[in-house]
Amino acid sequence: MITALVGASITPAFGQSPPLPANATLVAAGLEGPRGLRFGPDGDLYVAEAGTGGSTSTAGKCTQVPTPPGPYTGGLTARISKISHNGTRTTVASGFPSTISAGGTIGVADVVFLDGDLYAAVAGGGCSHGNANSPSGIAKVNLKNGNGISSPISAHG
Repeated sequence: MITALVGASITPAFGQSPPLPANATLVAAGLEGPRGLRFGPDGDLYVAEAGTGGSTSTAGKCTQVPTPPGPYTGGLTARISKISHNGTRTTVASGFPSTISAGGTIGVADVVFLDGDLYAAVAGGGCSHGNANSPSGIAKVNLKNGNGISSPISAHG
């Protein structure tokens, strides 16, 4: 029996959200491409979200990912959300690179807490993914002001 389910908003490119199974309970909605989940030290659930991609193309600026899965277009729509005990979703950090192609969306892939700090595995960055000025990598999230990430710790373009 499924006792909890995190609901996701599905972008129009992927159609409608599937119906909930009869034995499931929706605990949160409004997520955009949910990926990795972790409970934080505060007991709340943190969700890595790939985002919705974007419309920025870098064709002509750098080598593009061939079809399939490319070409990609990017934007800064990936984020990390926190789901409270009552199911309320709040944005912890946003503005991460997100990219989309016919193969799907890539953005924040996972989150982890280490010694009380939140880190994010960020994909979807780099010129070939439509985000020339936003690399992929591992980012340390600034939880104090909630306005995004520090410089990527390990990145590639």
